[in-house]
Amino acid sequence: GAAFSSAGTSLPAFVADCRLDLACKLLVDTPDTNIEDIAQASGFTSRRSFARTFTQKFALSPSEYRDSRNRT
Repeated sequence: GAAFSSAGTSLPAFVADCRLDLACKLLVDTPDTNIEDIAQASGFTSRRSFARTFTQKFALSPSEYRDSRNRT
C-alpha cells in the first residue's frame, strides 16, 4: 500500500484501472460479447458497478465506448 501511496494512487484505484483497461480491450476485440459478460470477465461484481466506474473514467458508457471504437 505504501508503494502505491508514494506513487500518488492507491491499490484499489490501480486494480480498478487494470480492470478497466481489460474491459476496453474486450469491448473492442469482442464486439459480440454482451456488456455484462465483459464486466464479469474484467472482475466487476455487477454490470451496474462496471458501468458507473467506466463512465466516471471515460465519460462514455461501455456501449458508447464500444461503438466509438468499432466504427470503420
